[in-house]
Amino acid sequence: MLSFEQKLDRYAELAVKVGANVQPGQVFVISAMIDTAEFVRLLVRKGYEAGAKQVIVKYGDETVNRLRFEMAPEESFQEPPKWHAAELEELASNNAAFLTVLSSSPDLMKGIDPERISTHQRTFGQAMAKYRQYQQADKMSWTGVACPSPIGQPKYSRISRQLSRLASCGKPFLLR
Repeated sequence: MLSFEQKLDRYAELAVKVGANVQPGQVFVISAMIDTAEFVRLLVRKGYEAGAKQVIVKYGDETVNRLRFEMAPEESFQEPPKWHAAELEELASNNAAFLTVLSSSPDLMKGIDPERISTHQRTFGQAMAKYRQYQQADKMSWTGVACPSPIGQPKYSRISRQLSRLASCGKPFLLR
């Protein structure tokens, strides 16, 4: 029987080699929340083992995001993140492979004004339109994999067990 670490290793390898389809000489971009850093380090290792010439990790922090929604001025949610969009567009146009680690705590935004969230999502979506075109036209390799967030760990221990089972049978949550 495989240990949890061996199962996680298989999960990460499948996500990188099959899901993101990282090829030798390719740039590999991983986006994740900071609380998944241990898993991301494993993905980085698997990316280099697959031949990536560079692995770029872009971390976010859900607690910091919540603080922004609570405290930032309203007009900040109407300013598109042009720098972020330009960076991803350039990487996509240069044939980078992308992997997003999905790990959110749905309760973290509880109590935040939905209008602020909606404005942010709309503005962000508009800025990311060209990058999304690359995704939708299959002009780039991309995928997403699930990883439980320690923030919601008590609530999601069942998910962790399910991920462990999926990793052992080689069927991760791959989004395309």
